[in-house]
Amino acid sequence: MATPTTQHGLTEHSHGGAVVPQSSRGDRFTSYDVDAFEVPGGREEDWRFTPLKRLNGLHNGTAVAGGAAVVDVKESPEVRVERVARDDKRIGDGGVPADRVSAQAWSAFTQATVITFPKETKTTRPTVVTVTGPGEGGVAYGHVQLRAEAFAEAVVVVDYRGSGTYADNLEIVALDGSKLTVVVVHDWNDDAVHVGAHLVRLGRDAVLKHTVVTIGGSLVRASPTVTYGDKGGAANVGLWAVSPEAYAWLRGYLTVDRFKGLLTEAASLPVERYELPNLLALNFVVPGLLAPGVSGTTRPDAQAKGLGEYLRSRLVPVPVDLL
Repeated sequence: MATPTTQHGLTEHSHGGAVVPQSSRGDRFTSYDVDAFEVPGGREEDWRFTPLKRLNGLHNGTAVAGGAAVVDVKESPEVRVERVARDDKRIGDGGVPADRVSAQAWSAFTQATVITFPKETKTTRPTVVTVTGPGEGGVAYGHVQLRAEAFAEAVVVVDYRGSGTYADNLEIVALDGSKLTVVVVHDWNDDAVHVGAHLVRLGRDAVLKHTVVTIGGSLVRASPTVTYGDKGGAANVGLWAVSPEAYAWLRGYLTVDRFKGLLTEAASLPVERYELPNLLALNFVVPGLLAPGVSGTTRPDAQAKGLGEYLRSRLVPVPVDLL
């Protein structure tokens, strides 16, 4: 079993005895093995705002499965729904558990539901996934994977309801170029306890809109972890003005055509322009500037880190009263 000082990327925390990641949430220790994680004591940074006594033993191994949750899917006609065993090769594509309850749920589920949105398909209506708990006094573990293949577009609602104690992993896999909107609703009965991990993997140029709404339950904890594939070929650059007057000039002057004239690499590419008046800013997105992706581009500035500085170096006529 790993100890707090031997887990990768962790250091002692000032709260005393607990540990936190050294860098970001994305660098947290992960494992499929329940025993690789210490039993939370409540003082750890990840757990200190969770009332552990109300978890009904999900965090310490005393919550033994004695029931089953029901996963019902009302899918759009284009969508494939499969019930698969835990050894299905797609399981795990979303990521690896980053806490003890997630690892416990991973170890305990017997069947997973895989919902696939086919390649280059835009679904005609939202897919609704209803997960009903094991019932009052019951304990269950589950696993659902939402899988958007390359360039698929879909909207999914995951609705948790009913009673009981439940822990699960919701994998969200958005492959290259896909666009996925996921709305998770916790509409549990008042007795329900739910600890869920959202394991997200985004491919190149994939877009995920992820919303969680909790309107029921005795205790609900949802923990997202995101991993990324290769960065895509789009670059973006933002420009801020120092005053409303300067923004009014910038907004009128820097059109898409002028932007392309200043940044000649973008002359033959599509450019998207966004106005952000509350920030006194403009944002330009240039799809394809870094094509085929960060790891494949031959540009000296592969990640467009210097794009803003280059644009600032260009000479343009500016009204004297703004200088």
